Amino acid sequence: MNSNTAAAIKEERVRHHLAKSERYEELLKTYKRPTHEINNKNTGVLWDKLNKFLDVLSKSDPMTRDRLTTISSWLKSKKGVRKVLNIGFGPANLEEIVLKRNTRYGWYGIDISLDSVVAASKKFPTSSFSRQSVTKIAYPTSYFDAVIALEVIEHISPRDTFKALSEINRILNTNGYLFLSLPLNEGLEKMLSKGENPNAHVRIYTPDLITSELKISGFQISRKKYLYAFNNLYRLKTLVARASGMRSPNNLIIESRKR
Repeated sequence: MNSNTAAAIKEERVRHHLAKSERYEELLKTYKRPTHEINNKNTGVLWDKLNKFLDVLSKSDPMTRDRLTTISSWLKSKKGVRKVLNIGFGPANLEEIVLKRNTRYGWYGIDISLDSVVAASKKFPTSSFSRQSVTKIAYPTSYFDAVIALEVIEHISPRDTFKALSEINRILNTNGYLFLSLPLNEGLEKMLSKGENPNAHVRIYTPDLITSELKISGFQISRKKYLYAFNNLYRLKTLVARASGMRSPNNLIIESRKR
């Protein structure tokens, strides 16, 4: 692990501590002038390649399926939601679930992968997909009833985290919903020590840290769901893990609302 990466991980640990102790002013300062950051390799070209792989993976990964069906269910329960933006839609797995069951939505998606935009536009021609950055979203203020960002925020460097969350807040209606998910306990520090980062993650999140970021950004969390990366007997093992508390979760889904 190079010195910059090691220093970036130390800064993340500081953020974890500040978030846990709810020292929000101090926490916010670590994002405004970050000294070190994990090298961000997220590009459109990279995600042209990775999204093709994820399209295959999602069909055999129980945790991914659980995440997608949960979001679909939570979204369906919101009767007033009509206009939805899916940030980082990738291989359009969520669209496969939602749009084939419910046509009430005005559905939009943005992604940095041009290949993904082209593929989704062909597959779902009545929806709107475009290549955009989450830090500068080209839609009007208060345009959407709900925004979805699954496995996105861990790809955003600290210096841009609150730019992204501010943009999401801006485009949401008052009391609009933000649904997001992120990895937990994935062992990124260990992977980086070996020179590995297969998913191009640049953040190491804890529940306290994402809760703090959302609160600072004007969101109120209404519910959470923890997921576990079991490849077989998924539901049974998940029930045991939740009941026993003997295993740490690998993913967190959050429903929050713009205050």
